[in-house]
Amino acid sequence: MLFYRQGKFPNLESYKKPVNTFIVLTWLYYFSIILQKVIKRVVKMKLEIVAQRLRTMREKANLSQAKFAEKLGNLQQPLYARYETGSLMPSYPLLVRIADFYDVSTDYILGRTDDPHGKYFNADILTQDERINDFIEMCFDPSTTANAKLKETLKKMIEEKNKKGQ
Repeated sequence: MLFYRQGKFPNLESYKKPVNTFIVLTWLYYFSIILQKVIKRVVKMKLEIVAQRLRTMREKANLSQAKFAEKLGNLQQPLYARYETGSLMPSYPLLVRIADFYDVSTDYILGRTDDPHGKYFNADILTQDERINDFIEMCFDPSTTANAKLKETLKKMIEEKNKKGQ
């Protein structure tokens, strides 16, 4: 039997009344159910954040789910799709591989921060194509004719924009 003190002040004489154990246990049971529902809701919110961030980063990199799963290795597209829909949480080693691939922090993927801390996240194009890198180097090399043509084209674009703005 549980007892409680009746009265507002602890130094006053009070009567000890028994408390029904069944009522206390029932209250604790319902409290635990409510607490479990709250925890599930918080976990679901975290899953939704992770899913949204994974999808956003993949789409920003112009990759399909299959291509991204292939690039990570040992990961199948249906499993990765479950991560992006929020029905499954990626394991810690997989989160680290994903964060390394996009050059973001795991805190960003998990929703603990809104700053990705990554150089690739804000890039419009993620590519490893050497021909594009060679082309870019050639355009900015002052000794090539492509550099002069690029400067001329940029000047024309700026002039056209200025004419439209006036």
